[in-house]
Amino acid sequence: VDSLVRQGSQNAKNGEGASGAVLPHWILEGAKLAYYSYRSEQTLDVIVDSISHSKQQVKFVFENNKEVWKSVSFSQIVCGNNPLRQRAREKKDAKGVEVADRKTDEEASNDPDAFLANLEKKFG
Repeated sequence: VDSLVRQGSQNAKNGEGASGAVLPHWILEGAKLAYYSYRSEQTLDVIVDSISHSKQQVKFVFENNKEVWKSVSFSQIVCGNNPLRQRAREKKDAKGVEVADRKTDEEASNDPDAFLANLEKKFG
């Protein structure tokens, strides 16, 4: 519950109308996320291009080709079939090379996405 924010109320002030849609706090315009394709079973890096409360959708572009875009409905995001994921946090090792932030098994068990990602790394 702490990770959800009511984004529609802020846009109502800008004349877009209050939809009352509740999205995860990390889905914002300009956010760098990962998109999981259920069809191809691939995860690709994306950037949120826009959030339309009137259309009830999030539009994003693929980081490797910004001319290609896709959108996801608010209902798909909220119902638990969300293909948008937070990217792994990156840290730098002693040599200054970026490395993915790996959570411990205990930390991952509190975060369902991290838990599943951890299982995929171990058994996938």
